[in-house]
Amino acid sequence: MRVVLDSSLRSGGGVARHLLELAGGLRQMGIEVSLAVPTDAHWLRAQAREQDLAVIRQDALRSADIVHFHLGDTFDRGALGRIVRQKALSGVVITEHLPHSNASDPALLNGGRRPWVTGAKTAFKRLEFGLADRTIVLSHSCLGFVISRYGAAPQSLRLVPNGIPAPPSEAGERSWGGDRIVAAGSLIAQKGFDVLVRAAAESGRWTVELFGDGPARAQLESLSRELGAPVLFRGWRPAHEIELRRAAVVCVPSRWEALPYLGLEAMWAGTPLVASRVDGLVDLIDQDETGLLVASGDHAALAIAISGLVAQPARAERLARAARTRVAERFSYQAMLEGVRDVYLEVLGR
Repeated sequence: MRVVLDSSLRSGGGVARHLLELAGGLRQMGIEVSLAVPTDAHWLRAQAREQDLAVIRQDALRSADIVHFHLGDTFDRGALGRIVRQKALSGVVITEHLPHSNASDPALLNGGRRPWVTGAKTAFKRLEFGLADRTIVLSHSCLGFVISRYGAAPQSLRLVPNGIPAPPSEAGERSWGGDRIVAAGSLIAQKGFDVLVRAAAESGRWTVELFGDGPARAQLESLSRELGAPVLFRGWRPAHEIELRRAAVVCVPSRWEALPYLGLEAMWAGTPLVASRVDGLVDLIDQDETGLLVASGDHAALAIAISGLVAQPARAERLARAARTRVAERFSYQAMLEGVRDVYLEVLGR
């Protein structure tokens, strides 16, 4: 089977990670895999070369059994053009990495409410879903959203959650307790780090280490100074330097998410997770069983949830152990690979 993974990405992040891990895993399963990315996607191309993955031009897609389009931007016009051109030449699969956002839901932060724009976006997505042989979504909430928002045909949709490889085993038992709270990601409005800064200021009982960079950094640093919040801005760091196992709690305060890798990694690391009650985070967390969920944007509730786990190490340990089991059973790397491969075989009628 020959497969091309196509994306308009030009930088790193969760979608890029997914793309590279999927490509490497499919190749190990005996599938011939190439990446089609923009010529100026220098970081992604360099990472692909390090893994000895083939990279082709996006205008040279033609010869493949399946072309699998990965949409970081659900309204990617360039990807739609390539899907139209590819439809007669191969099977077409789409993965919607973030279908639910303020770009697609006017009710979310800064979503806008111009009816003609909403109507145009609806027509755009209905055309795209109609062209795809199958569309993959990452969570139950994403599945429900594309059906309710665009009327996508359920029979053409497949749920294949992100999965991560098992982390290397850690020597010795971890300690519980402490006041180190970890959050990580792009410093943008979607991630809700302003809510976490306010929660830290309200509690004053723990310190946040915030890993990442982005356009909202100066604003977040200003807010932290204004409120006297104990937040340390660490900038971007590779995953191993974040040391999730040394955190008392990992926090994901996002306003919308499909299925974030940080949540999966925290749960695999055996660190309790506190997150917003949105989208794919609801798939990860059963309340007070595998983590804690709070209403998006509610900094007071977030402060209470984090403070409760900091003050109750035994409860934190219970949640973390159950969370690790949840990831092993439902969000493994192998399950993700097999799920995507099965979609390809379905499209090819095998």
